[in-house]
Amino acid sequence: MISLNTAINIIKKRVSPLSVVWKDIDLAEGDIAALDIRIDIDLPPFNRAVMDGFAINRASYNRKRVYTIIGEIRAGAEPGPANRKQALGSGFYAFRIMTGAKVPDGFNAVIPIEESKEGENNTVQFRMGMVPSSLNIALKGSDCKKGRLIMCGGDRIVSANLPALLSSGMKRVKVFKRPDVSLLITGNELVEIDVKPKGMQRRNVNKHILKTLCLKHNINLKRVLTVGDNKRSIREKIRELTDSCDLLISTGAVSMGKYDHIPEIIREGYDLLFHKVAQRPGKPVLLGQNKRRKKYILGLPGNPLSMLSSFYSIGLPLIRRLSGFSDINNRVYKGILTKSYKREDERIHFVPAGIIFHESVFKVHPKPFHTSGDVISLIGTDGWFIADRERVKFNKGDKVSFFTFNMQL
Repeated sequence: MISLNTAINIIKKRVSPLSVVWKDIDLAEGDIAALDIRIDIDLPPFNRAVMDGFAINRASYNRKRVYTIIGEIRAGAEPGPANRKQALGSGFYAFRIMTGAKVPDGFNAVIPIEESKEGENNTVQFRMGMVPSSLNIALKGSDCKKGRLIMCGGDRIVSANLPALLSSGMKRVKVFKRPDVSLLITGNELVEIDVKPKGMQRRNVNKHILKTLCLKHNINLKRVLTVGDNKRSIREKIRELTDSCDLLISTGAVSMGKYDHIPEIIREGYDLLFHKVAQRPGKPVLLGQNKRRKKYILGLPGNPLSMLSSFYSIGLPLIRRLSGFSDINNRVYKGILTKSYKREDERIHFVPAGIIFHESVFKVHPKPFHTSGDVISLIGTDGWFIADRERVKFNKGDKVSFFTFNMQL
């Protein structure tokens, strides 16, 4: 049995991102950039007016003088050469200019319309006292200089950085391929959720939880199969599913029982990177790798709480690694514990918890579960309180770590 940190380090060292593909930028949100991206122009590419008004040369500004309006500049247009020559000569001249338009050479301030009064024969006077240099002008390159690094390989493409990517001319971008994932749910006792269980049967909760999690995290879900606890059948389904996916996630049949066949089957064609992690719930989790075929199998426990906590603690970091993320760790937050908790063994504990933001801090209310099949304990919870291995007793009022069910991939 290894620690969770060791398991994550094995993923970092032994698992590689998948292939690199070109993708239209319009379809790349949520993908991971495969290369560093640098801006190919200055932003803005010219001195740009940031409001409607009049462009002047502030060196000759005098609010008592009448200025002659020698032209109009709209966004996307430039003043004619004759007008520019005239403007650079003697006298008091102004261009009427619109937001986003290029400020002509020799003009270094834009006086807002609100500070002006137009007269007859294309003239205007201004009310402002002092006119600072570059007033209402975004200078060329003031937002970003050509060649600046705007995204590193391994960063996620999100809506917040799309404008910069588009402004740098990125119509297509190199990204890491998202893993194709299939699910294999094992167990003789499983029936569909719309069937009332009889005897020792139970509803196939894991199948629908994992499908929901894949949908939530925008994971490419290929196929979902359920199989009984027959070694031959499990082996055949694993071969069938891994032919069309990069990662197979299974549930059940990973512990030490007579019918827990998956560890033995994995050893037949895969390197077993680890089996059993010191976490509660979710100890009997395993990861297999077929390096030649670039295939992975993540075996999660069959009990719903164990499956769910293992998906968050190990499944998401694994999928991030395959997807090319530079940082695969879960985002952990700090909060104040509202109720004492005692860790009874040497494993890290993931305890379902209600989490609220109150008086500028997160309050973490643990809701201990009875067994790893206790799905009712999850009702009203928002994430997992992390009872780490560094201490046994966690007192009310202690600062503790947690992560939420709403974390991003």
